[in-house]
Amino acid sequence: AHQGPLSSGRHGDHPGMSSLGVAEILRQAEVDLVFSGHDHMYERGDFRGLKYVVTGGGGAPLYRVNRARPSQLAFQPVHHYVRIDVEGKRLAMTVVRPSGDVLERCGFEQGGPWECERAAPIDPGEEPGRPWWFWALVGAGLVGLSLVARWRRRRGAG
Repeated sequence: AHQGPLSSGRHGDHPGMSSLGVAEILRQAEVDLVFSGHDHMYERGDFRGLKYVVTGGGGAPLYRVNRARPSQLAFQPVHHYVRIDVEGKRLAMTVVRPSGDVLERCGFEQGGPWECERAAPIDPGEEPGRPWWFWALVGAGLVGLSLVARWRRRRGAG
């Protein structure tokens, strides 16, 4: 899915999927793994047996917002790609940075939990805050007030 049912990133869970309970439906249907993007970062998690990966670090500017949840097992605001190898009932996943360095190497047997030989840490990220354009407007307003104050001082002095 582009925007998936589970994400701790800036955009978060897809609202329509959340309202329909898609994560729970997938879990009950014994789906092993869901991939999504949309949030520009990397996250791996497990929602009551439904494993998920948010892989949105393909090259666009990264999002550092982390709305951490109990299901989150890894979170990194990094550019990356994911390589999957399937052998029988085992899925192996390697998360690689553009430099070639391995960020994380995990996998699982069908129906089993994540097993990692090299797990990525959870980056606390940033608290969700106001969007960039809010601060741009605040800055523009402060510049405008400064110019008005300077004009008044000059006018009063002359």
